[in-house]
Amino acid sequence: MEYGVVAAGLDADEKSGCIILQVGSQCRTVLVTRRAILNVASPPRATKARFLEHVETFCEIALNRMRMPITNQDIVVITANDVRGWRRHWPSLPAPLFSEPTGARKSGHRIGKQQRYLQPIPAGTSEETGHNGE
Repeated sequence: MEYGVVAAGLDADEKSGCIILQVGSQCRTVLVTRRAILNVASPPRATKARFLEHVETFCEIALNRMRMPITNQDIVVITANDVRGWRRHWPSLPAPLFSEPTGARKSGHRIGKQQRYLQPIPAGTSEETGHNGE
């Protein structure tokens, strides 16, 4: 479903956000609660910068809510529960791998200071062995 953001802003007193979303030929209002803004990223902050940084996320959540049969779709309210549901289904960053033996971890000494991440290798090629996966 294609959409466009017409306007987005944060109410400084309430610390809640409002997005005017154009879906097709209709404009919809998306209200984002303060707790939703706090839950969208860590550390929790209900600031204008945090809200504007995650406008696309709130739009995705709103579009998913619009697909559900509800009585009033002119105004969509995004709550902390909606954000938590979105976070559960969002892929997380790969877990860091440390190059330290088990004994070093227990003693508190670090051997490798740089974190390393697993990177998937396509199944069809292997540069180290010279094979092409056949």
